[in-house]
Amino acid sequence: MAKGSRERVVPYSATIGELLRAYLAHRRPLLQANLPQFSAHTFRHLCLTDLARSGWELHQIAQFAGHRNPATTLLYIHLSGQDLAEQLTPGMSHIHAWRVQTLAHTFLDRTPTEEVQ
Repeated sequence: MAKGSRERVVPYSATIGELLRAYLAHRRPLLQANLPQFSAHTFRHLCLTDLARSGWELHQIAQFAGHRNPATTLLYIHLSGQDLAEQLTPGMSHIHAWRVQTLAHTFLDRTPTEEVQ
């Protein structure tokens, strides 16, 4: 159970389950070695970030996560600059093509006597 006595789901693969089991079995020496710590909550962050990377919309991720407020979901999603650039590139290519076509139509389809207003 989590905040508000609501159940939380943290999906993960069998491989991740084995890694988590091994980590927990050797956790004390790892903590003493000052290595990064992780928990089921870390997997929750990773899962929600992966959903965002795969194209899910914020409201879908928030609903999946059991968040009442999508602003809470934003705290769980950690996208890199590369992630954002990969999402931006296809949209910008489409916008650029539209802009070039519109400008070409506006300026090249005019007769010499027409003025641009």
